[in-house]
Formats: sequence, C-alpha cells, structure tokens
Amino acid sequence: MSFLRKTLTIGSTFTVALCIGFVMQNENAMAARFGEDTPEDYTVSIQTPTLWAPEVATASFELPAFETPEVPMMVPQLAAAVMPDAAVGAAPQVEISCTPSLGAQTGDFALVRLSLNASCYPSTALTIHHQGMIFTATTDAAGQLLVDVPALTEHAIFIAEFANGYGAVAISEVPELAQYDRAVLQWKGEAAVSMHAFEFGANFGDTGHVWSNSPRSAFAADEGQGFLMKLGDNSAENAHLAEVYTFPASEPSQDGTVELSTEAVITANNCGQDVAAQSIQVNGAALPDAVDLTLRMPDCSAIGDIIVLKNMFQDLQFPIRS
Repeated sequence: MSFLRKTLTIGSTFTVALCIGFVMQNENAMAARFGEDTPEDYTVSIQTPTLWAPEVATASFELPAFETPEVPMMVPQLAAAVMPDAAVGAAPQVEISCTPSLGAQTGDFALVRLSLNASCYPSTALTIHHQGMIFTATTDAAGQLLVDVPALTEHAIFIAEFANGYGAVAISEVPELAQYDRAVLQWKGEAAVSMHAFEFGANFGDTGHVWSNSPRSAFAADEGQGFLMKLGDNSAENAHLAEVYTFPASEPSQDGTVELSTEAVITANNCGQDVAAQSIQVNGAALPDAVDLTLRMPDCSAIGDIIVLKNMFQDLQFPIRS
C-alpha cells in the first residue's frame, strides 16, 4: 500500500505539470533531442522535436528506388591483405570490402527485418535511425546484425550509422502498417523510464497490462491484443533505447480504450538529474506525432518512488469516434 501511495502522490504532481504543458506535433520525420534544455528543479517541459539528419559532411548519395533495398551510405577504402611476392606459391592478393550493406525485408505485423553486413566492424556499436526513432545496436564478432524493427511509415527508410560516419541505407514498403497503431517511447542512458499500456480497463499486473515485464509476443495481434518490443543494446555506453507498443487497430479484441502512460523510476543513477525522453505515436498510415520530455528528477531521498506521466501519449479508442 505504501508503494502505491508514493506512486500516486508523485505521479499526480508531475501529471499536473504535464497537463499545463504543450503537446506539440510535427508532421515531418521526427528526430530525438535529449537534454538540450535544463529545467528548474521538479519541473517537466514538453517541447517541439527537431528534424534529425545524419551528420555526414562528405557523404553524397541518392536514396534508391524502393525496389532496391541495399545502398551504401559511405564507401571507405578497401582493406587489402597481401602475401609477400617472394614467397613460393604465394596466394594472390586478397581484397576485403569494408563497405557496410543493409538489407530490409518486410514481415508480418508491419515489422521489418534489418540485416547488416559490416565485416570490418566486428563487435561494434552503431545507431539505427528510422522516422525519428533511434536505438543503439551492436554487431556480432563477424560484423553482422539481425534485428526486427516496427515500421513507423509505409515507405520505411532505415539508416545504420557507425560512430565514424560510415553506414548504410535500406528501404522497405510496409502497406500493412495501416492496420496498426504504434507508440514509441525512447530515451538515452540511465533514464529508467518505461511505457505501459492498459487495455480495456486493465489494472497494473492484470492480463491486459502490457509493459516491459509483460510484453507479449507479436502473435498477440492475431488475437486483437497489443504487444511491446524493446529495442537497443543497453550494454553499450550511453545507449539509445526504445520501447514500441503495437495494437491491431483494424481488428481489436473488443471496443473500449487502451490507456497509454509513461513511468519514471527514481534510481541512484538518475536522482537529482535531468532525464529526457521522447514519444512518437503513429495511428495507422498517418504521419507520426512526437512529444519531447525534459524532467528534473527528485533528489536521492526519493529513490524507489515512481513518477507517472500520462500526457506523453494519446489513448487509443475503439471504435475510433470523431
């Protein structure tokens, strides 16, 4: 009971601050902006997101036609392994291409499977960008990466970017997105935030409560229920992380409301610090909306308490009424 009381007290305080803030919308591709403003203690601000563009000063490339899914973002020099000419029976010169390539294949539930081949970047962190959504991933020992990503637009463009500016671009058509509603919560580092979906009157811990501890399989969509996917490698330093909730808007299991909220846990890593997060919301094939959040966490005497933020997302209504 004490835990619940702390959650409601702190949550109500910060929810009021959110209610008097401004919920801004941007009809273009959104990009994350984390921690640029420094609010006063115990305040919440919601701001207009800025447009993300890759910072690659020397890059010059055109996006391919959508039927051609693989295009290098930048082309570094080839690395050559050469045997000495004087060696008897020496093997011919072998050149290993260091050009990363990215493939994108559309699957069920408006998911896109990205396959990155970057042989010169083994066990290396990189950033995936898609329509303002950003998350950190890490290649395996062979420089490869396979990850499923929820699409946020029907004409979906994905960028895989390494820290040195090299990377690759892929495009996939996702017409099935029109059947789904999607909500994204993203942050960087130790924010300790999470998204919660309460389907059709569910309470915390009920079957209809979907969150990181009860995310459901994507196949739940076949039953008219939502599911949540976590994106990002939190073992990478200062990683970008995201949670994506998907609901089959075209075939809900029942009429009613899906309530969406954000929780921020006060921890030893974020107490007294600024926490930044962003929400992105897509209803069917409509262009995404985004909300930026900057929050000064309470001091460390409040470790373990939870802040409930209710205005970062629009609740989902079924049937949708004008």
